[in-house]
Amino acid sequence: IIIDDGSTDGTSELADRLAREDVRVTVHHNAGNRGLAYSYQRGIALATKNYTSWVAGNNIVSREALEDLYDRLGTVDTVLSYVKKDVRGWFRRSVSRTLTALINIMFGVRMRYFTGPCVYRTDVLQRIQCVSTGTIIVPEVLLRMVKSGLSYVEIPIQPKARASGRTKTFRIRNLVAVSISLVRLFWDMQIKGTGRVRLTP
Repeated sequence: IIIDDGSTDGTSELADRLAREDVRVTVHHNAGNRGLAYSYQRGIALATKNYTSWVAGNNIVSREALEDLYDRLGTVDTVLSYVKKDVRGWFRRSVSRTLTALINIMFGVRMRYFTGPCVYRTDVLQRIQCVSTGTIIVPEVLLRMVKSGLSYVEIPIQPKARASGRTKTFRIRNLVAVSISLVRLFWDMQIKGTGRVRLTP
């Protein structure tokens, strides 16, 4: 499933060509740029297989890393990943570690990483009601799955250095959105106590 979030760099045409050449490829085109949270949830809604995984489109996750991730399917409900050796600059590493520690403290968990590729049980994933509107959707899904009592394993993967483009994470607007989403998520999960999904065998 390829989610085209209003791209203007040829991604839309490339995705459509891949879908024409391979019946296993499905493309969904957002009506304009709707952001990561909307795109992530559209992909979840369109999923039809037993397990669902997400992969960002910046090519930093190698095929070998994905194979390590998918090799664990069937052993647990949820396969999570963390960075073996962070190849980003010291500032990015510091921010990432601080965010990880903050989320662990806020939600009473002890996870190694919150924004790496993961594999989830689709039947549980599609029953989750998320409240995040930005990039916090990724750790939110992980938190709700783990808090629901799913068995999980965390495996190390080695991402590649980013070959092109720059992250938009540190724009003021995004930092404000992340802060608001974290507060909203804390209120929903820790204060109201909502978001846990009843599991079925």
